[in-house]
Amino acid sequence: MQNNSRHTEENKAGQLAFGKCKNVCILSGGDVNHEFLLEFLQEEPCEQMICVDGGLAHAYALGLKVDYIVGDFDTIDVKVLEYYKKHSKVPIREFQPEKDYTDTDIALDMALSLKPKIIYILGGIGSRMDHTLGNIHILKKALCSQAKTFLLNEHNRISMADHSFAVERSKAFGDYISFLPFTETVKNLTLKGFKYPLEHCTMVNGESLGISNEIVNETAYVEFQEGILLMIEARD
Repeated sequence: MQNNSRHTEENKAGQLAFGKCKNVCILSGGDVNHEFLLEFLQEEPCEQMICVDGGLAHAYALGLKVDYIVGDFDTIDVKVLEYYKKHSKVPIREFQPEKDYTDTDIALDMALSLKPKIIYILGGIGSRMDHTLGNIHILKKALCSQAKTFLLNEHNRISMADHSFAVERSKAFGDYISFLPFTETVKNLTLKGFKYPLEHCTMVNGESLGISNEIVNETAYVEFQEGILLMIEARD
């Protein structure tokens, strides 16, 4: 086991890949509804599970298969960590708490090194708004990869896009869908198939124009020319 605090070393940890896979789940230490987690993993099986610090406790409690453990372990019950050290062969990468990047950020680098099609981050939304916002921000690093990355809990599924895309109503996460500009502007935004359509609009950071829309057609279209768009699919 190795303690590192420099980002170059953190990136090295991210290169400990298992080979290409389809879906990766990052289980972090925020709020996790166990019933939702089990139902989600049944519907969206993940070939690799990376547990981040306190997220390991959720996996332990539910008896989930764990493929990798990472973190500074400042929020995990010592007895849980010791169990995996003594009774499993799961690779563990430990870092000092005094580091430049969050545990979930490091885990995302590791997940991206697997070159998956989809990455799901669960337990990344919680009572610490700074960590929640940080986890939203790290979605940006996945844009240059081929992996679609989602931050989600039982009420929200959050993703980013830097190009036009379509949304199928049958695959939507909830009844409501909101769009916010992650960059200063999102230019020439057109929404088709929504309750509140837009046409050739420049969406400006700091406004609430895109909040709480609904899909009304079988397929809805989100088209824009420039910028990064944050999409939040929500349900009560």
